[in-house]
Amino acid sequence: MISFINGTVADIYEDRIVVECNNIGYNIFSPATGRVQIGQQIKIHTYLSVREDAMQLYGFLTKDELKLFKQMLGVSGIGPKAAVNILTALTVSQIYDAIAQNDYKTIATAQGVGAKTAQRLIMELKDKIDIAAQFAEDLAITTKTVSKDNINEAVEALTVLGYSQSEAVKAVKAAAALSGNDTDTGSLIKSALKQF
Repeated sequence: MISFINGTVADIYEDRIVVECNNIGYNIFSPATGRVQIGQQIKIHTYLSVREDAMQLYGFLTKDELKLFKQMLGVSGIGPKAAVNILTALTVSQIYDAIAQNDYKTIATAQGVGAKTAQRLIMELKDKIDIAAQFAEDLAITTKTVSKDNINEAVEALTVLGYSQSEAVKAVKAAAALSGNDTDTGSLIKSALKQF
């Protein structure tokens, strides 16, 4: 119904922000409360949650956050509030890392999220999210030293050699951090193998 709102941050509360757009204040539950300031112009991607007793708007500064929020809503036992709490406590990359490494303790650091819920989230999302592709994109953006294709190929090669996807992602991540500019796939694989 509402895809995004371009407006000015009018108020900031603990779990939500008010965004003014065309003289209307939109009350938006968001993990962005600590990342915006009153008076700031923002574009916020939204999700409308409709229940019998309430209609609530949830908002995110990036499409990746919104996408992950929607995926988390598909996990039994995780509602909008818990999903926002997870995205408040952790970045999208940190959540993907935790899923790839079966690190439920990191996810359980979010307010109101227990160990069992975190384990269920990992179990249910592990097959639905292409962790390697997401990791490759994130790493290529942050390092600007290794291409996304090289990262994907290195992870794929390690999984063919018998390593799990989470092991391969972890090794390639470490190798990419150590590599120089324009590292080719072969060098990345060799460096990643040394991580085991």
